Amino acid sequence: MLKESRKDMIMDMILEHGTLDINSLAHTLGVTPITIRRDLSDLEDAGRIERIHGGARIKQSMLMTEPTFDIRIGQNQMAKQAIAMQALSLIEENMTVIIDSGTTTYALAQLIDNSKRITVITNSIKIALELLVRPNVRVISVGGEVRKNTISCADNLAERFLAMLSADIAFLGISALSVEGDLYNISIIESGVKSAIKNIAKKVYVLADSSKIGATALALFENLAHSGMTLITDSNISAKDLSQLKKSKVNVIVAPIKP
Repeated sequence: MLKESRKDMIMDMILEHGTLDINSLAHTLGVTPITIRRDLSDLEDAGRIERIHGGARIKQSMLMTEPTFDIRIGQNQMAKQAIAMQALSLIEENMTVIIDSGTTTYALAQLIDNSKRITVITNSIKIALELLVRPNVRVISVGGEVRKNTISCADNLAERFLAMLSADIAFLGISALSVEGDLYNISIIESGVKSAIKNIAKKVYVLADSSKIGATALALFENLAHSGMTLITDSNISAKDLSQLKKSKVNVIVAPIKP
């Protein structure tokens, strides 16, 4: 395989999955880890990826554009599943739960069964449709203009609707998170809805897989350490990032990824 063709394949794989390790890339492409390291160095020099310990991830500046739901749903699936399982354990009988739009939050919605009577408020069309088939789950859909990339409602109408409600617990999705606890979203409009959700829930959990930690995006909307919210991430988080988050006084729950 020609070097440039191999690098294009590496880039496609990283775009699809968000983060990949060197050994996985080497195995898939049938080359040595040394070859992959050289290719990753070239891609990093070209500003297309960002190297991390043992692998690479999408370059932070690429988070200035908003990928579609269908692209994001296939990225870091095992990590999202682990986070969703951890979040599910926090939902109790008769709770009113807000589930924000996003692919990790959608993974949570998929795990909710019919064993508990709960009310779910969501601005995500995908999540609302997912939960409608559970007779014990009451679904309240937040109105407003539907954004095509996220398949969710996010505008002033949605924010005003949310302001009339209250909830026991909320689960937020985000685009990026700094090790100082700053939360970022690609969309300014989506950030307004997330702030509205945070304001009406007694407890708020941010669901973010470890590939999002250490990155930034367009809109800064909150700091975890100063807000009382808790981060749920996966066990692929680096020891350095976890240490930095705790040093920044961020409450962190690490969800184990099951093989």
